[in-house]
Amino acid sequence: MKKTLLFVVLFLSIFILKAQWVDQTSPTQNSLFSIHFPSSDVGYIVGYQGKILKTVDGGNNWGTQTSPVTETLWSVHFPTVNAGYAVGANGVIIKTVNGGVNWAPKTSGTTTE
Repeated sequence: MKKTLLFVVLFLSIFILKAQWVDQTSPTQNSLFSIHFPSSDVGYIVGYQGKILKTVDGGNNWGTQTSPVTETLWSVHFPTVNAGYAVGANGVIIKTVNGGVNWAPKTSGTTTE
């Protein structure tokens, strides 16, 4: 039992030590405010002037997605890999059901930040 526990502790220590943050070059000059990864490979970032970025390789490369809004997007969340929402200034809500290929504006009922 002690050997098994020691092995698990050593394995986890090595795994945790190898996990690290790596600087990335952003494909935009826009400020970015929120990031969400619905899986280990797929992630989304949103920001200033409706900017939306997506990665499919765990954050190594980021591509720009077409946004239907120019308002700043403050937050993004994907309950699944394909279905997601972003919200922003002036009551903006946008939704995708196809992994960000298309985004559709939704009515929020408010027009203030």
